Amino acid sequence: MKKFMMIAVAVLCLSAQSMAQSQLTPEQKAQRQAMRMENRCVQLSTALALDDATAARFTEVYKRYKADMRAVRKQFKMHRPKKADPATGTPQVPLTDEQVEQNILNRFAMSRATLDVREKYYKEFRTFMNPKQIQKLYNLEKKQGQRMQSKHHGRGPKGGKGYGKPTAWQHKRPVTPHIQRLRETRPYQHGRAAHLR
Repeated sequence: MKKFMMIAVAVLCLSAQSMAQSQLTPEQKAQRQAMRMENRCVQLSTALALDDATAARFTEVYKRYKADMRAVRKQFKMHRPKKADPATGTPQVPLTDEQVEQNILNRFAMSRATLDVREKYYKEFRTFMNPKQIQKLYNLEKKQGQRMQSKHHGRGPKGGKGYGKPTAWQHKRPVTPHIQRLRETRPYQHGRAAHLR
């Protein structure tokens, strides 16, 4: 009975905490976003081995860079199919050909705008960082994006699970010592060239 009560109290505390997080005011959300950005800048400065003066300059430029990238993403809205509503019985409405074409054209325009922003800030980063540090920054950003994608893979519209299991290509199987030896001794019989056997 004592264990049951402790579990019930823990569940209530966790649900109250999640309810409190979902009811944040816009000011609190902005404050949290600013804190996340500060933490990210500190992490990147540490990973790039920047001194204090360079880290301060990096933080200022990186914040502007991320703000410009967000502005580009917000500028190009993509059409989404209307979801089915089981309550009213309305089926899912697919996109029209015009909407699909507009999405494609928006992606092209967004890619161009993103490239322009990246080139602009590359020149600015280059004034106080070397090319290897900038490449490392891009690699760290890419890893962060991949982590975020894998973290949110398979989640429903409200954050709940329910959109199926990840596909096989999203999981990397662990390489056993036996497989590693085979790959080293016969590299063309495994991996990408396996279909040539």
